[in-house]
Amino acid sequence: MKVKTKLISVVFMCMITAVIMLFTACEGGTKSPECAHKTRLPTFYTGEDFGICDGSQIIVMTCESCGDQMLEISGFNLACELSDEAESGVTKKGNAYLKVNEACKVCGANFEAYNETTEIECSEINEGYLKITKNNVLVLDMPIYYINNHSCPDRELKKIKVSDLTEKENCGGYIEVKTCSVCGKVVNVNYDNIIGWGLRGRMPAYSEFIDENGLTHEVETLSCEDCGIKIAEQKISVKLNRCDTYLKTVSQLIVDEEVIYEYVIEERVDSNHYHYTEYTYEMLGEACEDGYAVKEVCERCGYISKYKSSGHIFEVKDVARFPEPCIGNLEIEVCRVCGETVWRKAFYLGGHTLERVEEKNYTDEKGIEHYYYLEKCAECGVEVSHDEYTISGGSETGGDIVYVTETVTYQEKSYSYTNVRQK
Repeated sequence: MKVKTKLISVVFMCMITAVIMLFTACEGGTKSPECAHKTRLPTFYTGEDFGICDGSQIIVMTCESCGDQMLEISGFNLACELSDEAESGVTKKGNAYLKVNEACKVCGANFEAYNETTEIECSEINEGYLKITKNNVLVLDMPIYYINNHSCPDRELKKIKVSDLTEKENCGGYIEVKTCSVCGKVVNVNYDNIIGWGLRGRMPAYSEFIDENGLTHEVETLSCEDCGIKIAEQKISVKLNRCDTYLKTVSQLIVDEEVIYEYVIEERVDSNHYHYTEYTYEMLGEACEDGYAVKEVCERCGYISKYKSSGHIFEVKDVARFPEPCIGNLEIEVCRVCGETVWRKAFYLGGHTLERVEEKNYTDEKGIEHYYYLEKCAECGVEVSHDEYTISGGSETGGDIVYVTETVTYQEKSYSYTNVRQK
């Protein structure tokens, strides 16, 4: 049965800060099933390359072996004005799918996408396509293909004695190897428990080379002269833009020039959008609790993210510094979306000579009794007022609610906040 669901973010609006499995090892391909696609290299494109909204980013993966090109779901972010709904359902084979076909309200490009997920043992295989049409011209027609390996949380830990790996003497201890309990793939190797060998205290040997694709490989090797064991770590990095780098690290345990164990870590690093990002907000109702639309624009690489949220976003503002002999700053917290002063922060009373100049009980126009007092610093003139009242039976459980409003006045400007608690 086909249903509507707000999962378009999985297909289109996923954050580029998410980890993207750049060099994912595949067991088959969308266009060339006979190829294993074990090494895929990225090419970075912006919205300008396809005539779609600025801030869009698409990463196309190219298989080194067969030349096939493909996308990964987390490998593209579209800054276009699209709805937050997609068609989802389950195929006759029991696979979950997502389907989208709609046009951007800003650039007019039409996006047609389909993704189907097949679960096989510890892996999830995602296959589909993305088509972008602009002015009745097909500007992108690319298959989606990637494997999310090791979704199964179970791991097996094996301890392998060094003496079982080499017949040479002078080395002892063991190596810890973690493997996937389903498919047997090595996911981690720990060498910390090897004892009495020549790697202790040694500086690793460094080398680097550039492959036929122009990628730099940095290699760090530790070698034991006693038993012949080597630990080699090779790092391959791809700089996509000013903010994002992909890093693949291959660690190998080598004995007598034979690779015994190998495991690979793929990660996205240096995603620094949020250090250079400007935020704009559009209220969707009367207050922050009613929701607002957020637009994030990275000043360095042009990345744009759009999403909806709700609730106040606190931001500390330093509005004044007290002169000597008083100490500290007057800081307030203001909601960056609606501008409401929602909290007063770090009003440092140390060093102030606060004297209570007024104290009273009074009844407001609604007949509610208040307790009020006003304190003033004789040195800098800052004033702090306290106004408290209680609403009997005001809570959902019938308990009393206490409202306390404090107001700080300095240099003819006042800042207030109200704290509400159940008695």
